[in-house]
Amino acid sequence: MTAPLLADPSRHDDMAARLRSLAIPRPAPPPGPAGPVPGDRRAHRRVALLAGVLLLPPGLWALAGRGPALLPEPAAPEPRAVPVPLSPPAEAASIVASGVVVALRRAVLRPEVTGRIVAIAVKAGDRVAAGQRIARLDATLAEADAALARSRAAAAETTVRIAEIELRDARQPLARLQALARRQFASDADVTAASLKVERLEAALVAARQALDAARIEAGRAEAALARYGLDAPFDGVIAARLAAPGDMVTPGGEDGGAGRGVAVLVDPEALAVDVDVAETGIGRIALGAGAGVTLDAFPDRPLAMRVATVLPEASHEKGTVTVRLAFPPGVPGPAGTPGLPAGMLPGMAAKARFTAIATAMAPAVATAAATPIHRKE
Repeated sequence: MTAPLLADPSRHDDMAARLRSLAIPRPAPPPGPAGPVPGDRRAHRRVALLAGVLLLPPGLWALAGRGPALLPEPAAPEPRAVPVPLSPPAEAASIVASGVVVALRRAVLRPEVTGRIVAIAVKAGDRVAAGQRIARLDATLAEADAALARSRAAAAETTVRIAEIELRDARQPLARLQALARRQFASDADVTAASLKVERLEAALVAARQALDAARIEAGRAEAALARYGLDAPFDGVIAARLAAPGDMVTPGGEDGGAGRGVAVLVDPEALAVDVDVAETGIGRIALGAGAGVTLDAFPDRPLAMRVATVLPEASHEKGTVTVRLAFPPGVPGPAGTPGLPAGMLPGMAAKARFTAIATAMAPAVATAAATPIHRKE
């Protein structure tokens, strides 16, 4: 086996000479008061030797059979903790919306005809029943027309009764003449004349009855026109506001602030709901039947449990919201423990709703969609 290159003394001296030739000359330090220190020259030599060894080419190190690792191997990167996003709390998954209490049955009572109000029988806050008279308009001409139609109908009835009597009186002589003619005691001319009279009276009776029908129809129309001058309650409820007074002219117009403003506002206090505006970004998470906790601004300490009854099929482009209607589940008692609506809940009150059963309501639909197989056309 060949000895290592650096083990030969002659070669070692030759290499040392080369290393000394490669050393960078440095100026000698100025002598101190006591003169140069003998050991500094040897230290400089060792430093130069070490520098030359470090500057050896890689091939010489391989030839020497050694390769000291002058540079440390790069250390493996330490693992860093990657933040894992936590699931949002339950509050973040809920949807909060604001709205108002609305009456499911609310009507602005307006007359069907134009007229002047003669009397109003109710005031704000009165409870009325269905069919109860609310107001009455001046119907002088309508009453006259109705009276005239009733008289015509009565006259037509009299005409019919007269025609029936005449026909009955004409049928008796005809029957006697026909019996006499069979025994040859009456001529055929007498029988024919009596028969024509009966036929004429029968036709007159038919015309009288038709006239009676027409008169009765006219009387009915006149009575209906007269009834339109009276304003009745369409359902049980409470008068929320009175919009007119006796002497005002009203017309069957709309809510234009003028003559068509109506006579009164009727609401049903037992049929209430809550309409809230939900942002379009969250409307897809709300399903029919989803639960919602509702709090009225008037009663913040009395939360109400309601359900999504319907989602109105129209969005507000200006607000970017969709109206969701909340209703009380059937049979759920109010906060006071009595069935029905909470005491003091009125239409128009401000309300806030928090939908708390979104995931529960959406889960059946998602599960059904996941379980439905997809048929692809080959």
